Amino acid sequence: MSSNTRKQSDEEAIRSWFDTYLSSVVAGDLDTYLASWSDDMIFLPPDQSIKIGKESCREIAEGILHYDIEPDVTIEEIVIDDELAFARLSVKEKFTPKAGGASFEVDIKSVWIFRRQLDGSWLGTHCIWNSNKPPQNTGGG
Repeated sequence: MSSNTRKQSDEEAIRSWFDTYLSSVVAGDLDTYLASWSDDMIFLPPDQSIKIGKESCREIAEGILHYDIEPDVTIEEIVIDDELAFARLSVKEKFTPKAGGASFEVDIKSVWIFRRQLDGSWLGTHCIWNSNKPPQNTGGG
């Protein structure tokens, strides 16, 4: 396989990874969501401590299951090396509580890192994200 063909195949695999990931988020399918990630996955969420490992990251994933989510995701770039790849995304999502209540929207940017598996597939290993909107003033001083 030529290097261009392999790079194209790898990029398609990572785009497919995002399709599966987003489908699992929308469906509230925690098992499929977690299967997309390596056991040693790392999340670097905004305004929180680092989360290391599936069990630590599970609490974030479980938290989003309380919402109906409408994602609008743009993959801005994918860079692939032999064993590692990263993707930079722009994401706008609408969250509506399943139990009722007001919806809210997020406008974020994120970087995702992937590791090639022995079978040639890709798993997510790291995700870092933050908001494009300034924090809201919560009062005080």
